[in-house]
Amino acid sequence: MRTPSSRIAALLILTAITAPARAGGNCIADIDASGVVGVGDLNVVLSSCAVSSLGDINGDHRTDVEDLNLVLANWGCVSQTLDGAYFEGQVLDVCLGFQFENLISAQARPGVGDFNNDGTDDIILRDGDACDGVTLHLGSPDRRLTIGSITSLEGEFRGSVVSDFNNDGLLDAAVATADNGLWLLYGAGDGSFLDAVMIDTGVHEAIALGDFDGDTRPDIATVDGVDALTLYFGDDAATFAARLTVTVGDEPIDVAAADLDDDGADDIVAANWDSADLSLILSSSMSWPAPHNTIAVGVRPHALAIADLDGDDRPDIAYSTKTTWDAEIRFNDPATSFAAVLTIESPQLIKTLIPADIDADRDIDLIGAGWNGNLVYHINDGAGAFTLADTPVPAAGARMRNLELGDIDGDGTTDLVASGDYLRVLYLDPQGTPDTPIPFLSTINSPSFIRRADMDNDGDLDLVIAGVGVAVYLNDNGAFTQSFTGANPSLASGLAVADFDADGNLDLVAIAESSLSFAVHYRSNGDGTFTQNFIVGGGSWPKSLDAIDIDHDGDQDLIAANSTSDDLSIWLNDGAGTLAFDRLIPIGRDARSLAIADIDMDGFDDIAIAQEGDDAVLVLRGSDTDGFQSPGTPYSSANSGPMAVILQDLNRDGAPDLIVANETHQSIGVRLNNGTGTFGPMTELSGHWFRPIAVADVNGDTCPDIIASNDATAQVYLNNGAGLFTVTEDKYPIASDPRALLIFDADADGTNDLISMGYADRMLMLTPGKPPSH
Repeated sequence: MRTPSSRIAALLILTAITAPARAGGNCIADIDASGVVGVGDLNVVLSSCAVSSLGDINGDHRTDVEDLNLVLANWGCVSQTLDGAYFEGQVLDVCLGFQFENLISAQARPGVGDFNNDGTDDIILRDGDACDGVTLHLGSPDRRLTIGSITSLEGEFRGSVVSDFNNDGLLDAAVATADNGLWLLYGAGDGSFLDAVMIDTGVHEAIALGDFDGDTRPDIATVDGVDALTLYFGDDAATFAARLTVTVGDEPIDVAAADLDDDGADDIVAANWDSADLSLILSSSMSWPAPHNTIAVGVRPHALAIADLDGDDRPDIAYSTKTTWDAEIRFNDPATSFAAVLTIESPQLIKTLIPADIDADRDIDLIGAGWNGNLVYHINDGAGAFTLADTPVPAAGARMRNLELGDIDGDGTTDLVASGDYLRVLYLDPQGTPDTPIPFLSTINSPSFIRRADMDNDGDLDLVIAGVGVAVYLNDNGAFTQSFTGANPSLASGLAVADFDADGNLDLVAIAESSLSFAVHYRSNGDGTFTQNFIVGGGSWPKSLDAIDIDHDGDQDLIAANSTSDDLSIWLNDGAGTLAFDRLIPIGRDARSLAIADIDMDGFDDIAIAQEGDDAVLVLRGSDTDGFQSPGTPYSSANSGPMAVILQDLNRDGAPDLIVANETHQSIGVRLNNGTGTFGPMTELSGHWFRPIAVADVNGDTCPDIIASNDATAQVYLNNGAGLFTVTEDKYPIASDPRALLIFDADADGTNDLISMGYADRMLMLTPGKPPSH
């Protein structure tokens, strides 16, 4: 890990570097004349420095274009690498108290404001072992968040609003908790809080800020999750002594405020879950108690957002729903009736809605925080008609529930704060259009297997996917376009890619998840099309499939691991591409995955099989005839539940080592090859990152690292070259509910990229390589 002194040294060298030439008053950022602005330019800038780790100027454990941006900014230059892009910030762990939360619980939105008066907004967010406190994360121009203060409140955080409540010129925070009252944290002006004072006891499921009585002092509204909304009227002493409770609908779970009727005072909207309606409380020219109108919506409203969405200068009401997953908009009118309604499509349950101009066209779009960890963009045409963006964008891991806006890096543009399992800031440039990572949808349902292979013989690696049928995606410098789909099998449980008929073109075999051994053979015609054939065999419920030359005749045969019949199915190739079932080889119980490599380096391929039923990995050595030496060698997984296996040399001794994804322990097991074809004791890498896994060099030191996933985020374990691993602080956004990971240089930029595939939403995600420093 970088030391503070090394970070300081990295920043100090900026002053010793000569600025590049300027053309027409602009900096020429493409210093290495490569045609792109990238890490190569940073390398040129830092070429006078012998310590490569000093390239990590912003301390995010990566050396990348963001570091170059800081160099350019020091010269007064604007880097074009940020045009039209959200750039990821650090990913920070957040308390896990809501890990098994109810879907209808409140949003727990963070509070955002400049608490230390340094020109950058800061973030106040739930924290603590049981989410019973708050942490203030301080923003900075270098996009590194640091902790300013931690405050224990002994209550589950449900949200925060920010204002100068006691009129001392410094920002304060009001925090709602679900079981321990409403709190006021007095800001000290230096990124810390002077004191925490309870304003009221009870349950506060959501919180909103507004001026409800028109006196210019900030007021607070909360809902109790039962049937009541309470207004707390501000005063210069921040006592909030004047308060009013209003009965609303059943089970209010969100509240929002805005001046809906243009009378100079804010009005209030409560989203009532159980009664499926909205409570509209108008300030009525500051006369209280205010009129209470009920708007029946017919669906269970979940998260509220208020903004002028149709360009008529009147705030409209948007809300997500649990009933249909879609969002709805109630358009304001001169009578404040909100009768006109528009339904907009959403591909997933939205936990939070927030209005923002995503595409910089001066109208308000909607961003939704999806339950599965993705952001959903609804793009406004300016007149209140919305289009769902083609693909969601990953943000803050699974169970994402919070969104807020603020200028976290002080560059004058609004950034997006997303939190769920993790806290991440997506930094927005003036153009506002997100473009990285790169998601795209698969055309086949339930994609479960993915392979990389050069399907069109153009020298780069393409993608082959199997699920309900198969699909081929051709690579064009990191952009993938579908070129072929096949309807069979009905649901794949394994995929093999090889040139079975030796014609120079790769063929496909996808095996069906069935009690019968049934597979589909797609033989390439050499022009991007395939001829479909069916093959049958023995065994039942296969879980893994691969190509291997079992009989050593120079052509590729086929092997499948069967989970129910507890055996291996073997198909032999006749040399012309016809695969004929040959035999079954008994193995242990409940096979889940197989891997092929020459483990004992005798010139014959061996196999390793993850067997969940036996809680072991079985190794079968290849023989000089046409089979494997039985009964094989089992390697116990110590009750860890092996589900996936990879064979790859981790310590650079030329012998394949064993990597296993363990479901029960939610860990990764590593066994190093002794050099004789046997494996040493298992080392477990823990951290709830276990499946799927991939092995490849991610930091450019030529040592294969391990990348593991957990829902919508990937974690990197860096290899020291001897097969010993250290978990990094870097976490990468990937497709939600991932079933496969691939790592290779998809866009030919010299760094490995991460391809992930989501099962339920058919999402493929290319996360461009940004190797962490080491």
